[in-house]
Amino acid sequence: MDLSLRILVVEEAGTDSMLALKALHSNGYHQIYKRVETSEDFISALEKGPWDIVIVDISAL
Repeated sequence: MDLSLRILVVEEAGTDSMLALKALHSNGYHQIYKRVETSEDFISALEKGPWDIVIVDISAL
Protein backbone atom coordinates (compact mmCIF):
# COMPACT_ATOMS: atom_id res chain seq x y z
CA MET A 1 0.00 0.00 0.00
CA ASP A 2 1.31 3.44 -0.98
CA LEU A 3 1.31 5.76 2.02
CA SER A 4 2.54 8.84 0.15
CA LEU A 5 0.74 12.14 0.67
CA ARG A 6 1.06 15.45 -1.16
CA ILE A 7 0.36 18.06 1.50
CA LEU A 8 -0.19 21.78 1.12
CA VAL A 9 0.40 23.71 4.35
CA VAL A 10 -0.92 27.27 4.75
CA GLU A 11 0.67 28.81 7.82
CA GLU A 12 2.78 31.85 8.62
CA ALA A 13 5.05 30.41 11.30
CA GLY A 14 5.10 26.78 10.22
CA THR A 15 5.37 25.44 13.75
CA ASP A 16 1.82 24.19 14.38
CA SER A 17 1.60 22.30 11.11
CA MET A 18 4.86 20.51 11.90
CA LEU A 19 3.02 18.67 14.69
CA ALA A 20 0.52 17.30 12.17
CA LEU A 21 3.31 16.37 9.75
CA LYS A 22 5.21 14.57 12.51
CA ALA A 23 2.08 12.62 13.46
CA LEU A 24 1.56 11.54 9.86
CA HIS A 25 5.22 10.54 9.56
CA SER A 26 5.12 8.50 12.77
CA ASN A 27 2.15 6.59 11.31
CA GLY A 28 4.11 5.60 8.22
CA TYR A 29 3.15 8.32 5.73
CA HIS A 30 5.77 9.58 3.30
CA GLN A 31 5.15 13.29 2.79
CA ILE A 32 5.82 15.66 -0.02
CA TYR A 33 4.74 19.05 1.24
CA LYS A 34 4.82 22.70 0.36
CA ARG A 35 4.25 25.52 2.85
CA VAL A 36 2.80 28.85 1.77
CA GLU A 37 2.12 31.96 3.83
CA THR A 38 -0.24 34.18 1.83
CA SER A 39 -3.64 33.76 0.26
CA GLU A 40 -2.13 34.57 -3.13
CA ASP A 41 0.47 31.81 -2.77
CA PHE A 42 -2.24 29.47 -1.52
CA ILE A 43 -4.37 29.99 -4.63
CA SER A 44 -1.33 29.56 -6.87
CA ALA A 45 -0.35 26.32 -5.12
CA LEU A 46 -3.92 24.99 -5.38
CA GLU A 47 -3.84 25.56 -9.12
CA LYS A 48 -0.54 23.66 -9.39
CA GLY A 49 -1.85 20.67 -7.34
CA PRO A 50 -2.96 17.96 -7.00
CA TRP A 51 -2.90 17.82 -3.20
CA ASP A 52 -4.13 14.98 -1.01
CA ILE A 53 -4.41 17.13 2.13
CA VAL A 54 -4.49 20.85 2.81
CA ILE A 55 -3.59 21.96 6.35
CA VAL A 56 -4.67 25.56 6.99
CA ASP A 57 -4.00 27.92 9.87
CA ILE A 58 -7.05 30.14 9.42
CA SER A 59 -5.24 33.17 10.85
CA ALA A 60 -2.74 32.90 7.97
CA LEU A 61 -5.43 33.81 5.45
